[in-house]
Amino acid sequence: MYEWPDLPDGYYSFWGTEPQRPDRILKDLEQRRRVILNPQKPRVWFFGDSFVQCPDDNIWEPISKEFNPVHRGVGGTGVEAVWAQLSICKDHIQAEDRVVIAFSHHDRELLRDGIRGQPQFRYRSDTPPKVTNTRQYAPVGIPYRSDEYTDFVDDKIWTEYLENVRWELSNLLKVLAMVNNIVHDIIPSLKTPHVAHFACFGLHDPQIHLLRKYNFSEKRIRELTQHLQNTPPLWGFALERSGYRWVSGEGWVHFNPEESKKPWGERKVSTHRHPSPNHYLDEDVVPFWNTYKGTLEKLCLEQPLYK
Repeated sequence: MYEWPDLPDGYYSFWGTEPQRPDRILKDLEQRRRVILNPQKPRVWFFGDSFVQCPDDNIWEPISKEFNPVHRGVGGTGVEAVWAQLSICKDHIQAEDRVVIAFSHHDRELLRDGIRGQPQFRYRSDTPPKVTNTRQYAPVGIPYRSDEYTDFVDDKIWTEYLENVRWELSNLLKVLAMVNNIVHDIIPSLKTPHVAHFACFGLHDPQIHLLRKYNFSEKRIRELTQHLQNTPPLWGFALERSGYRWVSGEGWVHFNPEESKKPWGERKVSTHRHPSPNHYLDEDVVPFWNTYKGTLEKLCLEQPLYK
């Protein structure tokens, strides 16, 4: 019999990672928190950001149907949150449990009191990165609402720090260290062998150029970045499903040239896929499972959606 994990009382209240299961799943149940619908089935833990925030929807639904979700991702968080959550939860993960990990954007970080922050950079290989905007999210554990949570951090001060004080390589090295620690140390220490991990965004030329700038060899770069580069990033797969392709030096370009001329907020990817749960649609489920078959096989589902 599988029960809800006995995590510390303050864990879910701070991290906000308790699954928010929809009415179509819970139906008429009065007690809607910490529900194990099928005690005979193992549990599944989702660690990451918005890509795994709604484990009952679209691409993850085959997993949450077969197992009992007990942990979800939180939008706007980064790898340091995943590392902390795994470090806290790893002794509660049982031998038959399933674990899905999504490694988020390397520039995302937790700020004071759990605020979620992400500076947006203009990356070019021939000039230093330049901060173009600072996105602020509510503290972890509080749903993000753009009309309420925008002024936690002084944009000007943080931008000055990022451009003039912080070493340009520091966040990338931190993320690479955490990702490699998760894959090589934390995952092997879990009782379960059923673990699948994904890169949400991957790395692109400007980040690789930064490593070369500080004399990292090509062999060492491949070793450090392999877990963010080996499979297509989840965001890239979503964009490709929306008609985009990655062009070195230009970024994501729509196959329709007129679409690429529109402001980002007006493009198809923002209005069609971005607001959807996990950034995917139901029509993406089978292509997703076939694209990531090698990774998803590690979860050992009874009825996977492979061709």
